[in-house]
Amino acid sequence: MTQIYYDDEVSVNSRMIFETLEPVFHEDILAAEMQKGKYFPLASAMNRYEDHCVHFGNWVRNHKQEN
Repeated sequence: MTQIYYDDEVSVNSRMIFETLEPVFHEDILAAEMQKGKYFPLASAMNRYEDHCVHFGNWVRNHKQEN
């Protein structure tokens, strides 16, 4: 059981968003584990929020061992 304490100034909406993060994370992990097929790294970002995906894809390409 987790107990979360908030400052009185934290809005109800912010509390709900924060408390939803963990269950959504676990749902994302389950969905990712069900994906099958070859990994195709993202080649370019559509916006700055995808930059980390491109960075990871480049890392995979640079460190992938040829079989």
